[in-house]
Amino acid sequence: MYLSEYEGFGLPPLEAAASGTPTLLYHNSSLKEIFPSSYPYAKEGDELPTLIKLIKSGDKLPLKQYASKFSWEQFTKNFVKITSSL
Repeated sequence: MYLSEYEGFGLPPLEAAASGTPTLLYHNSSLKEIFPSSYPYAKEGDELPTLIKLIKSGDKLPLKQYASKFSWEQFTKNFVKITSSL
C-alpha cells in the first residue's frame, strides 16, 4: 500500500511495479504519470474494495511496462542530451 495524499514522484510504487508487485494507490500527483487512468486507484473510504480488486487483477496488470519508461539508462540519455545543448 502506498496511500500518500501527496506524492512528489512515487519511487516506492515505481520500484514495486518494476518487480511486478501491484500497489494500492490514490489517483493523485505524480502517480498519474506513472500509472495509467485504467489502474485500479483507491478513493478515500473505498480502500478495501479497491485492494480486493487489485489483488484479483494483479497478475493481469502490465506493471513492468509502466515502470519501463523510467530507467537509469533513459535518465542518463536525457541528461546527456540536455547538458550537451548548454
